[in-house]
Amino acid sequence: LIILLLISIGCSDQTDSKRSNEPELVSYAETGNISKVEELLAIGNKVDALDSCQWSPLMKAAQYGHIDIVKLLLQQGADVEQADKGGYTALLLATSRNHSKIIELLIKQGANINHQEGSMGWTALIWAAKLNYADSVKVLLKNQANQELTDLQGNTALAWAKKNKLPEIIELLSTQN
Repeated sequence: LIILLLISIGCSDQTDSKRSNEPELVSYAETGNISKVEELLAIGNKVDALDSCQWSPLMKAAQYGHIDIVKLLLQQGADVEQADKGGYTALLLATSRNHSKIIELLIKQGANINHQEGSMGWTALIWAAKLNYADSVKVLLKNQANQELTDLQGNTALAWAKKNKLPEIIELLSTQN
């Protein structure tokens, strides 16, 4: 899944030498080192620093499930709608790993729940349904995610759940209509 994600956004070449030139804040957000993130922010590092793939510290922390760092970055004014080269936002990246608490937090901070990434046209709800992430589907439905949106193949979240034979997700999506 992550390889598909990286290839789709043109960032499959993240070698160690290339990563060494990336903003430290992005790296520490990815690894979950909150004390270094706090330190870097305190000395003036930009909360929305971007790496070569246009990933922000918030996007990395959301993808890797570092909720305390997500909270800190949001308190410092991180852009909840920053998207990378493929149109992936922190909300979509949190959804890709089923981090439902982070999904909830990002939505409360104004993340566009119905944002569609560029390569497949997936929304957070489509992605969560497709991957059988019931907790994430519940959070997204509770927050009024649009179930009628289709991806570039013309599939809704429910269509993906049916295609992948996911009874729990089908039930969740069917009872919300």
